[in-house]
Amino acid sequence: MLPIVSSLPAKREWISDRVNGAYYKSDFNFILDKDQKVLDRVAEINKSVILKKGTVEVAYNKFTNIYKELGI
Repeated sequence: MLPIVSSLPAKREWISDRVNGAYYKSDFNFILDKDQKVLDRVAEINKSVILKKGTVEVAYNKFTNIYKELGI
């Protein structure tokens, strides 16, 4: 699956246009030219992004560090 998202800043943190997804206003013809190996690689990239940024453990550590910095 190839994510297609708006190019809002929050989305750009996760998706790089034409690398592991596409911004809504992009030319989507490039998607049609991709073979399964390329789409599999996109899936690998997206899995890596999620593991680095989107797990409960990552969020917990991020918020824990914020609280520590605030002295809470």
